[in-house]
Amino acid sequence: MLRFANEFEDAGNEWPNTDTLGPDRWHYQFRATIAEAIETILSKRSEG
Repeated sequence: MLRFANEFEDAGNEWPNTDTLGPDRWHYQFRATIAEAIETILSKRSEG
């Protein structure tokens, strides 16, 4: 969902609906950070 939201925005759409698009928005960075954290947790879990 988090990656989808960023891909949706990369395509020129807006989520959530605000006046700023793209990677400079805190919403975008928040989603990217959460997605990376989940991926890191999952990779560590599969190692153990």
